[in-house]
Formats: sequence, C-alpha cells, structure tokens
Amino acid sequence: MVKRTKIAFFVFLGVYLLGVAVTAMALIVTSRPPGEPPRFHSVEVARNAFGRLGLKVAGQGVSADLKLMLLADTISSDRLLATSLDRGYMFDVEVAGDYLMVARASYGLEVYNRHRKPILAVEAHLDLGGRVVDLEVAGDTLYALLSDPGKLVKISIKDPLRPVILKELELSGAPLELMVLEQALYVADVKQGLWQVSPDLEVLASPEQFAGLDCGWKLAASGDYLFVTALDGRIWSLEVSQGWTRSKLVATLADRVTGFDGDRSGLQVQYQGGQLQFFHVTPDGYLKATTATSLSTSKLHAHGAGVYLEREGRLLVVSDASRGATIYHRDSVGALTPQGNVLQAGIFSSVAVADDVLYATSSRGLTSWSLEDLPINSATAASVVALAHAYSFDRLDNFLIARSQLNNNDFFNFQLLGLEQKGQLAKMHSIDDPLGVAVSDNHLWVANGSDKLEGFHVLSDGTLEPCWQTSGHAGLKHMASFGDHVLLSVNQEVLIYASAAHSEPKLLARLPVQERIADFLLDDNYVYVTLEVGGEVVVFDWSIEGGPKVVSRYRLPDPLREFALTRRMCKYKNRLFVSLGNAGLLALDVSEPTDIRQSFYLDTPGFSSYLREYDGVLYVADHFSGVRLIDLEKIDETGVPRVIGSFQTAFDPHDTALIDGDLYVAGGVRGTVRMPAPMRLAPESIDGGEAFVPLPRDYHPGRYRLLAYSAAGHLVENMLVTIPSLN
Repeated sequence: MVKRTKIAFFVFLGVYLLGVAVTAMALIVTSRPPGEPPRFHSVEVARNAFGRLGLKVAGQGVSADLKLMLLADTISSDRLLATSLDRGYMFDVEVAGDYLMVARASYGLEVYNRHRKPILAVEAHLDLGGRVVDLEVAGDTLYALLSDPGKLVKISIKDPLRPVILKELELSGAPLELMVLEQALYVADVKQGLWQVSPDLEVLASPEQFAGLDCGWKLAASGDYLFVTALDGRIWSLEVSQGWTRSKLVATLADRVTGFDGDRSGLQVQYQGGQLQFFHVTPDGYLKATTATSLSTSKLHAHGAGVYLEREGRLLVVSDASRGATIYHRDSVGALTPQGNVLQAGIFSSVAVADDVLYATSSRGLTSWSLEDLPINSATAASVVALAHAYSFDRLDNFLIARSQLNNNDFFNFQLLGLEQKGQLAKMHSIDDPLGVAVSDNHLWVANGSDKLEGFHVLSDGTLEPCWQTSGHAGLKHMASFGDHVLLSVNQEVLIYASAAHSEPKLLARLPVQERIADFLLDDNYVYVTLEVGGEVVVFDWSIEGGPKVVSRYRLPDPLREFALTRRMCKYKNRLFVSLGNAGLLALDVSEPTDIRQSFYLDTPGFSSYLREYDGVLYVADHFSGVRLIDLEKIDETGVPRVIGSFQTAFDPHDTALIDGDLYVAGGVRGTVRMPAPMRLAPESIDGGEAFVPLPRDYHPGRYRLLAYSAAGHLVENMLVTIPSLN
C-alpha cells in the first residue's frame, strides 16, 4: 500500500510539473531583420523541472557553447532620417496618400514615399523661399505657412512628386500656426492675433477685425467653435460655423499653453509645467474644466516639461522635455489609457498617423513607429526617475552620486541619492557649485569653491560627516578616483593623491602635461592622459625614481586630428578606449604602455562622450544618437568588437550607470532614464536540439532583443522576443 502510494505521488508530481511547464509556457513573439534566414525554430518561456523560469530555445546551432544576450527594447522604430541638421529643423509632417509632406525650416517642402523602407531619399523638393512652420493637407491641395517672411502658400499636390505653387498671400506680423476648416483657413499670429482667409487665399478678415484678440499662439477646434490661445494663457472662442469674426475671452489659464488640440468632446490643453487638462465646451462657446475625479470625461496627467500635444484619431501624443513622448488611447467618452512611451525621437514638433503607423518630426529628424506594437509593457519601456539635470554618475555603497549642471552651464550641483528600493532614488544630500566629485576608500571627495578640496564620510542615513579640508587647488577642471588613489587636473597638471580614511590626503606625484587635459586614467604604474584638442594620448610612468616621466605618446592620424574633441577614456583588459566627440571612437592596444598602437577605430554617427564598461559591454553615451552598446568579448573577422545594439532617448545622453540590473542614463536638463540592463545568458542544459537558458530571478517582463553567438563569436541570431510575467 505504501509503495502504491509513493508511485501515485510521484506520478502526480510528474503530471503536476508537466502541467506547470505547459501552462507556464508562452510563445514569444519574434521578428528578425529582413532577408535573414531563421536559425532558431522556436523560442519559448518555460519552467524547468525545478520551477526555474527561462528560455527554451530550439533550432540550428544550439549547443552548450551558445552565448546569448538580452537587450531591453521599447517601441520598435524605423529610423527614417538619422539627423535633421543638414537641411534644417523639421517643423511639420502631413500625410498625403502614399507620401509624407515635411516642412524643413528654411529649406522648404520635402516629399517622401512612406512605403519605402527605410525612407531615406527625398522624392521631391520645393523651395518656398522662407521659414516653413506649418503644413495642412486639404484633398489634393497643400497649404504651407511661412513665418519669415510671413506668407501663406497654396500648393497643388495632384502629382505629389511634382508640387506646383498656385498662389501666395503675404501676411504681416509673425504667423505661427495654420488651421484649415470647411469654411475658411485661420492663421494664428503672435504679434497681431488672427487672420481669416478663404481657400483661394483671399483675406476674409484681418487681425483688426477680431476685437481684443491681440495674440495668436495656438489654434484648436471643437464643435462649432474655434479657440485661440495667447502666450500668457488667455483663450478666445469664435463661432466659425456662422463665419463670424466676433471673438470672446472665455478663459485665462495660470500657466503657458504648449499643447492645444480639440475634438467633439472638448479641448485638450498641455501646460508648460507638464500638466494635461481637459475642458468641456458649453453650447455658448465657454470652457468648463472637467473634474479630476470624473474619469469618463477627463484625466489630469503630470509630464516633466510639456512641449507638445497632438491628437490623431483616438491617439493622443503628449511630448515633454524630460520623458520623450507618451501615447494615450482615448475612448469615446474621453477616458485615457497609456499605451507606452516613445523615447527614440527627441522633442516632438508634429505627428501624423496613416495605416497604423505613427510618423513624427522632432529634434532628431523624422521617425516612425508601428502602432501594432501598442500597448507597450511598462516594465520594459524606459522610465524617468526623480533625477533631473544629471551629467555624470559615481557609486558609493548604497548611494548614487550625481553631478548636475544648471543655468546654462554656469552652476553645478552635487546630489547624493539613496537607493531605497530597486530602481527608486531618494535625495539624501546636495552641495551647491562643486567643481568635481570623486569616490575613494568609501569616502567622498568634493572640490568645492575656488580652490578648496574636502573629504566626507558618508553615513548609512546619507549624512555627510566632514573628515578633512585642504586648499591650493585653484584651476581644477576634472577629478576621478582609481582604487585608493584620486587624480585631479589642475592648471594643466595631473595631481595624484593617496586616499586617507580620516586625515588629509597625501600628494604622491605631479605630472606636468602643459596642455589642456580632457581625461586621465590610472593603471598600476602608468597614467594615461588625453589632451582636449587633437585626440593625443600621453602615457606617464609615475613610479620612476626622480619623478614621473613620459614613456610614450599616440597622435591621431590626419584628418581625424583636425576635428577630434577628446572626451573620456575607458580601459578593458589590454585596450584603451577614447571617445573623440564627433570624430568617433578610438581603441588603442596598451599591452605594452611604452609602445601604444592603434587597435581599431569606429566612426560613430554622433558625438561620443562618456564611456563605461560593465560586464564586458562598452556603453558609449552619444549626444546625438543615443547610447551605443559594444560587446568587447565578441570580435569580428577584422578584429573589431561587435556593435550589438543601441537605443535612442528623448534627450542627449551624457553618462550611464549600472545598478542592480538597472541601467541609468543621464540626460542633463532633460532628465534621467532607467531601463533594464543587458543580460548575458548561457544554456544550462541541452536535450537534442533544444537548450534551456535560465533567466535572472529579478528579470523585467517586457520586450527584448535576443542576440545569440556561437563558440567562435559569430552572431547566429538577432530577434525580438517578448517575455511575459510568469512569477
């Protein structure tokens, strides 16, 4: 009886575990670059016999030597134009059939075929002779508004590839925004107010005829009414269905309006401070703010610094300076459901939707996203943490140290933030105007004031306990710690100090560089110094009797030397990596410091700045193109490490920090983003052509890019996977 009971128990246990594996198994949504042959037949999330969650991978090349990496992914984007700097800022985008009409600041009108992948070629161009600020499509007619000189242009786009100017209307003042309604066109003028124009560009009403309406900033329509807002928050309404020019002041808002749009249900207003407010339009054209508790008609959302709002059908796109853009779905009664964050495209200036594709012009150019990817898992979408203005990071035990830069680079601020919970930052202490910050021997070094250097012991509650103070460091530009040493650049010299726990540090050496210093790095007996201009690297041996001595120099070859602006260095094994600003990324072989040689060079597309290495991955913060990830363990046939991916942010990234599986990206005045850090994975068991790859126990559910490498380091798979929460 006991034996039968045991057999029944184990049968039950086996069936139970099998059932758990089957029910927990979720097919991962995958995709790979066009033209790439499939190598993995299937990738699934499953639990093994011990209940551990992982990836079940089956396909070609599956072996115990397989190495995998997961990179966090947000909304999939098709980067259309890498930058808009070459032909001016993009102000507006409109869809006209199969084509995109793009306003290019002073360059004019550009036409793109939106079905090309990627969209790189300009199909047509029309010089409009001024600064284009707004476009509106009405059938086979395109209206373009120019602010300098002020004029309205009517363009035939019957053949989108051959746009023809039909008529022009000169407008005095400072026209800024255009709205096309059934009866007429309306132009908001910042200096004068409002223009009413016929579809054939005949002036129906000049600003003088709109009594009291002295400033036109933004336009929105709801029902029978047109609403005009001024820079100071005043809002007027006009009953346009009757063609009237009588305007009335219907609201005075407390904050400047940066986003303004409307539909049948009312007005959506975004304030400069970041709030999103909804208003109901009364039958007589007045506005009634809906209550925050009435979710059927309104919601109040906080955004960091509101800069843009636009409605496209049921989608409401809200952009701000610190979070990029948030996409909401708005149902028939006005309730909002967040659909995810878009962080790849900079600060928005315009959006358009066609065939489930969202197009956006921004400070980064023209970008598109597939709306089929919505909603986005909030755990995977990058989030902004409570840390603004950060430019560089350091770590001390359970604290994150951020150096911030405020007021147009004239004022610096140091913040000590406690990591209370995973991913949560709590401000513990701050010091105004530090010239430099470094962490050594569990102590905090702060260059504070004109020539003062202070040491602090950081207590467990975040309190700073003064330990020592010294002076004589006028001219300090940069400081950093390396183990129990702290290096400072002062007046074209590098000073090397030995860290002391509670006493004044001891000066060990002075390195006379005699040129402007960009960065330095201490490695045993050698100090590597990069010069700010020209990308030159100087190597000192500071252990020699008689004082430090230059043992080698590396000079960039022409023409790189002419425009290289050296930023930061990072060392990994026998390679020294140097970011050269807009000149790219340089790698030097320093296996023999007295004879350094170039290992390889990467021509990065933007402006490379801070370099950080975590777990064999080099993070390159690029001011123009986001954060680039280079796997230093995977070398291609030419001897160059693989660029395994990159992600764009809504700001210009300056520095990165990896803390407890979270990657923090400092974006200066536009905020700090937190997202899951890359994860290196390896098979735990192989059964035939299948491998079980355990996931970290604290993984973030969401969408990732899965990269797989063979034992030889060759990339054998690159695909998108969605990992659900099964805990």
